[in-house]
Amino acid sequence: MQGLQQNYAWYFGKHDDRELASPYWTDLGSLAHYSDKPLPRCLTITAGHSPLHDENLAYHALLEQAGFTAQLANFAAMPHGFWYLPTQCAHAYQQLHRIIGQFCQTTDV
Repeated sequence: MQGLQQNYAWYFGKHDDRELASPYWTDLGSLAHYSDKPLPRCLTITAGHSPLHDENLAYHALLEQAGFTAQLANFAAMPHGFWYLPTQCAHAYQQLHRIIGQFCQTTDV
């Protein structure tokens, strides 16, 4: 667990908190509340063994709570970045391409 905590500290230490104070930064609720234009659908793809898995699920939940049309593709048994391993993760890779294709073919907003 200590190694994972060090990885988190390294990853999140790369981001400057001043970015959050930027006038260009907004939370999803505000964006949904103040936007008078329809926003695009969102496809969230996550892997169960990704260090960002929980954050991806939380982000997807925020999208839905804010009223956005959002679809979740959760590959529970896959590692982070599995789509870069088409040979080793062939079944999930094919399933991912099918999901993305269906998402792109759907025209509902």
